[in-house]
Amino acid sequence: MILRKNPTVLPILVGLALLALSAFAPSAMACGDFQRWIEKYQSPEANDKSRQTALRKLAGPCRGYVAVTSDEVLVGILQDALQRSYDKALLQAVFERYRCIPGVAEDEDYDVLTKAFDTSTCPTGSDRQNWFVVADGGILRARPSKSSKRVGWVKRGIVVEKLAESGEWLKVRTWRNQTGFIHESLLAIY
Repeated sequence: MILRKNPTVLPILVGLALLALSAFAPSAMACGDFQRWIEKYQSPEANDKSRQTALRKLAGPCRGYVAVTSDEVLVGILQDALQRSYDKALLQAVFERYRCIPGVAEDEDYDVLTKAFDTSTCPTGSDRQNWFVVADGGILRARPSKSSKRVGWVKRGIVVEKLAESGEWLKVRTWRNQTGFIHESLLAIY
């Protein structure tokens, strides 16, 4: 009845409902742009609250993550956050979100993180031998052929897991569980 008399009430009610739902949503929602939250954390004006907000965002799926380069930055941020005694569960979530940051596993700074966090869920060396970095953005195809239907696109710097091989084509899965074939010339070993 109230909606018939005042049609502007419906958009307000919908907005309030969405706001209420977002208040109860998990804190590890999509982060948006990876670089934005890195910059927020590292900003000279950052305080404990803003840094922890950045960490919560980084624990969600991010656009703009680039293997190895982003891993190096994350190691520094996680080490800093450990020194600041931030919530260890949150730091563990960031660590695991990026599959335990394997792009820098050989760095000596990485040892600090592996001692501080539970690594039982981290991929082993044998798991990582099937991982590749997309060296040049490319199309994911339904079949191993340039004329095959396009099923997706992977950006440069994205890590993919090899599922199978077919000549010069690899069937891969992205971290977002998208699968398809990509030509091996577009990939580099992780």
